[in-house]
Amino acid sequence: MWGDNAEGQIGLGKEGNATTPQEVSVGQPVAWVSCGYYHSAFVTVGGGLYTFGERDSGKLGLGTDQLSGHRTPQLVRGVNGRATQVACGGGHTVVLTEEGVYTFGLGQFGQLGHGTFVFESRQPHTVDHFRTGRAARVSCGENHTAVITESGLLYTFGDGRHGKLGLGEENFANQFKPTLCPRFLQYHVQAASCGGCHLVVLARPRDPHRDPLTLEDDDVTEDYLERAGLEALGDTTSTTANNAITTTGSLSTSTLQRSLSARVRRRERERSPDQFGATLRTLPARTPGYLNPPLPGPAHTAPAPPPRLAPPTALPLAHRQVHNGTHRHHQGTYLL
Repeated sequence: MWGDNAEGQIGLGKEGNATTPQEVSVGQPVAWVSCGYYHSAFVTVGGGLYTFGERDSGKLGLGTDQLSGHRTPQLVRGVNGRATQVACGGGHTVVLTEEGVYTFGLGQFGQLGHGTFVFESRQPHTVDHFRTGRAARVSCGENHTAVITESGLLYTFGDGRHGKLGLGEENFANQFKPTLCPRFLQYHVQAASCGGCHLVVLARPRDPHRDPLTLEDDDVTEDYLERAGLEALGDTTSTTANNAITTTGSLSTSTLQRSLSARVRRRERERSPDQFGATLRTLPARTPGYLNPPLPGPAHTAPAPPPRLAPPTALPLAHRQVHNGTHRHHQGTYLL
């Protein structure tokens, strides 16, 4: 490692910086590394997670007895199971283990995925959204997070500004729990990389026979269903046999119907005249002959309008009295 070490982020202890690469060792081979703004982390081949650097806001996930040694790699004890990946954001850290996904650090934008009331976590906590599908890859931006499942689904959460969560032009809001990106349901997402204000995704077209989907119970798939005009579902009682989306695990057809396109259902209601009630139905009922109505008979002929009266003849000003004075005009000027 090399570069600035003002906060201990390159793990060289009291050294202020390093202009050439320096080896940092914990006595085991390292399998995965990641850097945030002022902290770093790596995973060993044995599944151990080590963090070091700036210790503010709990982004190192260390116990209070370990914080004094934050300038060198410290083993994170609060993660259960064998760690396989780690990603460092601006002020938070995400860890993928054999047991699930853990996050800790700053969460004011929702980047921890623990809900709307968790703005900071100094100890690792599991993200409990992934019950059916297993997470396969994780990535962190400055204040947002991306998770890819084994079935190639992309979930994002955190700061929604600039549209970097990939949830559509109508949704720039922060997401405090993992949210499915519906537009990628047609693809098998293979990798994702989060930047400061953007997200890059590597994906291939989904094969419905080789790439079955594993959706969570509360996943909303509205964008994909809208764009496909609900053709991907067809008859929801035979979804697994006839459509591009194949669901496995605990997802039932009734759950899929509940999650299917809240926006589509709202627009259907908005297009229906029933929403306005009977008082606004001003058009008459259509009868068999409504396209060829009978011509009005003599009895229905409207009366002729009264004759239009001619305007009064204009008089010369000389023949009109002036009430506010005695002045008179004798020229041939007319008042119209």
